[in-house]
Amino acid sequence: MRETRDHAIAFTDLSDSTRLFRELGDGAARDLTFGRDPDSAVVVADEFASRVHAVAEVDTMRFKLIDRSANGTYVAIDGMPGEARVLRGETVLHGSGRISLGRPLADPLAQPIVFRRDQRALFRV
Repeated sequence: MRETRDHAIAFTDLSDSTRLFRELGDGAARDLTFGRDPDSAVVVADEFASRVHAVAEVDTMRFKLIDRSANGTYVAIDGMPGEARVLRGETVLHGSGRISLGRPLADPLAQPIVFRRDQRALFRV
């Protein structure tokens, strides 16, 4: 029996959970840009967000968030206390949670982006 994996990660708008920004993974894009630039896959109109603020990419079976900004990216993973600030570095996105570009998630002006990783193992003979 051989195990294959079908995995994806979805990013949605926290203020409108029906607004799916984009999926990343199998059958979708291999990377996703976040920032103020209108050409970004996820556009955040905030002065604390850089033009090309961060990139999410698939690295084998992991989803990485790579910060390329001056103000950092804040990441909170559901079920874990607090939030992490990623500044000119990267982190692996596990399970589900929220991302904020340039502002802590507790900041009233933050525009959180929800992510949810969907990983299903498929077994084939």
